[in-house]
Amino acid sequence: MTKAKKERFLTGVNKELKKVKWPTGKEMLHNTGTVLGFVVFLMVFFLLVDSLISMGINFFIN
Repeated sequence: MTKAKKERFLTGVNKELKKVKWPTGKEMLHNTGTVLGFVVFLMVFFLLVDSLISMGINFFIN
């Protein structure tokens, strides 16, 4: 890449970053809470599914 191409690229990147709507602190806390809640829900769901499958396999083996 030539120096001129690099400068145009970085100028374009800078312009695009100025267009980004960055989340506020309140929005970040809400989104983080939503993601963590969903992760906990999935963790419990897969724990239950795994336990049920294990119990079913043990029932047929024994």
